[in-house]
Amino acid sequence: MKIPSIIVGCFYLGGRDFKSLFYKARTYEDLTHNVEYINIFSVGATEYLDSDGRSDAIQNLFNIGILSRLMFALVIGIAVDQLGPKFTYVFAQLTQFIFWILLGVFPTNGTLVKACFFFIGATAEGTIIPLTTFAKKFKGNKALVIALTTCGIGLSNVFTLVLRSIFEKTTIREDQFYIIMIVYTVLTNLLCLVLGGLFVQNKLPDDKRSKADKPVVTFGDVEIIKLSDLSEDSLEDQEFGSFEGSFDINMRNYYLKKNLTSMSSRTTVKEKMMILYRRVMDFLTSKKFGELIISVSCMSMLLDSMEYFRRIKSLILVCSNGKDVSLLVKYFQYLRFIPAPLLGILIDRFGPEIVNLFTYFCMFMCYSLVTIDSYGTKLASVIFYYLAFSCGIPGIYSQILYRFSNMYGTSSGLVFFITGILASCKFPVYKILFSDSEGLKEWVRDTSVNLYIVSF
Repeated sequence: MKIPSIIVGCFYLGGRDFKSLFYKARTYEDLTHNVEYINIFSVGATEYLDSDGRSDAIQNLFNIGILSRLMFALVIGIAVDQLGPKFTYVFAQLTQFIFWILLGVFPTNGTLVKACFFFIGATAEGTIIPLTTFAKKFKGNKALVIALTTCGIGLSNVFTLVLRSIFEKTTIREDQFYIIMIVYTVLTNLLCLVLGGLFVQNKLPDDKRSKADKPVVTFGDVEIIKLSDLSEDSLEDQEFGSFEGSFDINMRNYYLKKNLTSMSSRTTVKEKMMILYRRVMDFLTSKKFGELIISVSCMSMLLDSMEYFRRIKSLILVCSNGKDVSLLVKYFQYLRFIPAPLLGILIDRFGPEIVNLFTYFCMFMCYSLVTIDSYGTKLASVIFYYLAFSCGIPGIYSQILYRFSNMYGTSSGLVFFITGILASCKFPVYKILFSDSEGLKEWVRDTSVNLYIVSF
C-alpha cells in the first residue's frame, strides 16, 4: 500500500512544485495584461510575465485544493465506513483521473482549473484513508503499516520535481503541457486503481471476538448479553429488542436479544429503531464519546498548528541579522519517511499515546524556540517541526485505529474536517500577516505564536 501513496501523494499534498508548470502552460496569463506592475517568473532558462494578480490566482488554486480536501474529509470518512474502503478508493481515483486530464488539456481556462482543483482536493482523502485501513489485517504491526503508507506521501514530492524538470526543458513547448499531464496521470492513476482493486478491502477488517467468548445467559427465547462484552461491530450484525419481564438486572448495562422467530416483522423494525436510538444515546453519554471529542480536538489543533507554521515560516524564521532558515522547511518534507519504520514500531510496542505526546511536545518546542531571535534556536525550531511533521499523521491514524476502530473512517475524516474549519478561520489573519501594515503584522504574528504556545 506504500506504492499508491508514493505515486499520487503529491496531488494529495497539493503539489506546490506544479506552480512553475502553470506559468509555462500560460495559466492565468491574461492577468498580466493591462496591469501597472509586471514581474518576471523564471522557469528554467525561460522567463514569463508575472503579476500580483497572476501569482495570487495560481497560489489560490492550491488553497482551494487544500481547503476542499480538509472540508470533504468527513464525507470521505463516512463513505469509508458505510460504503467500504474499496468503493471509496476507486471512486476517488476515477474522479481524480478525470479532473487531472481536464486540467492538463485546458490549463488556460481559469474557471475549469479552479473546479479541477476543488474536486481533486475533495477526493484526495479518498486515496489515503482507504489505504490505511489495510493495516487492520496486521494485528501486531498496525502502526508500522500506517507509518509506511503515510510516509509515502512525503516521498511522492520527488515526482513533482521530476515533472517540473521535464517541462522546464526548452525542447518542451508551452502547448505540450497536456502530453506530460495525460501520460503521467494515466500511468499513476491506472496503476493505483489496479493495486487498489487488488489489495484494498471492500469491508473494513475487524477485531470481532467469537460469540463463544461473550458471557450470554439464555432465558427462553431471550439472550442477555452484557454491553461491556459486546463489541460495536457485533451490534451491527444482530437484532436486539426490549423484553418485558422481571429480570433483576441494570437495563443500561445489558441488551436483550430475542429469538427472531418470535417477533413479527413490524415489531422488528420498531425495536431496531429503538435500539438504534438507545445506542446513540448510550454513546453520547459514555466515556468513549468524551474521549473522542478530546482526541479529535487535540489532533485537529495539532494539524492546524503545523499548517499555520508552514504558511508563516517566511515571517518567523528570519533573524534580525537577515539569516533565513525557512527554506529548510521545504526540504524536510521530502525526508518525513526516515523515522517512519521506527515510529510504527514504537506505536505498536508502547501505544500511540506516547508518540502523540512526543509530537505535541515537539510542536510546543517549535513555537517556543522560534520566538528567540537567534539562528541556532530557529534552526532547532525547524528540526522540532520536522519531527512533529513526521510523527503527526501516522500518530493520528494509529490513535484512531487503536481507540475508535469501529468508526475509523468517520473519526479520521472528522479530524481533518475540523482542521479545515480552523484553517479557514485564519484567512483574515493571513491577509494581515502578508500586508504592508508592519505594526499590526508584528502584533498579530507575535500574538498568534504565543497563543499556540499556551494551547500546547
